Amino acid sequence: MSQTALADAIGVSIPQLQKYENGLNRIGASRLSKIAKVLDVSVETFFEVRRERTPAFSSASLAVELLSSPHAVRMAKAFAKIDDDGLRRSLIVLSERIADREKR
Repeated sequence: MSQTALADAIGVSIPQLQKYENGLNRIGASRLSKIAKVLDVSVETFFEVRRERTPAFSSASLAVELLSSPHAVRMAKAFAKIDDDGLRRSLIVLSERIADREKR
């Protein structure tokens, strides 16, 4: 299906559809449902996650994988509430160090 046909079917402009495609704009649940219906797929199709790590593993797929974990969502929400940039950086460093230990 062309971008034009999909954009028309879900009621958005082609530039808006391209922003969705590139991850520049969020897609709301109702819009995602419309897209799934037009493409004749289930909404879950958009959330399939590849578990292998390859150079082709996209950052968009990584984001979906991370946010599919309830703990990651909680962490992201809490992190977003922190105004102190230094504290945010410290939490990142701490998380990276813990992750590195887990690899050993």
